[in-house]
Amino acid sequence: MRKFYVVIILSLLLSACFHGHDDIEISYHDSPAEYTMEVIYHPDDADEVDAYLDHTIGHHHSSSFRNTRIDGHVSWDDRGVFYMKKNPGHLVIRMDKDRNSRGMYHDLKKVCQGIKSVVTN
Repeated sequence: MRKFYVVIILSLLLSACFHGHDDIEISYHDSPAEYTMEVIYHPDDADEVDAYLDHTIGHHHSSSFRNTRIDGHVSWDDRGVFYMKKNPGHLVIRMDKDRNSRGMYHDLKKVCQGIKSVVTN
């Protein structure tokens, strides 16, 4: 009987260690005036998210998102400006459609879809 309890306790501990990587929340809001994406993901995946942001947005203006915390507006070349709040495990991107071109909207929306792929794989 004692072995049974040891097995149960070990199972619960292992489950607790691996729990969390599946706790992903992604929300989108696309209104006529604004596009917003919010992602809550496991902080251990922050390096992959940062690398993706470097590849898609960072290379346009020679900056890096790695190991940064951001709460402000980001300029994407001369193409437009969007708001970003970024901490390990949490990312918000919001774009005012009236201040940006339709092409910028489509490109940023593609980036947001790519972020979804990064955190769910």
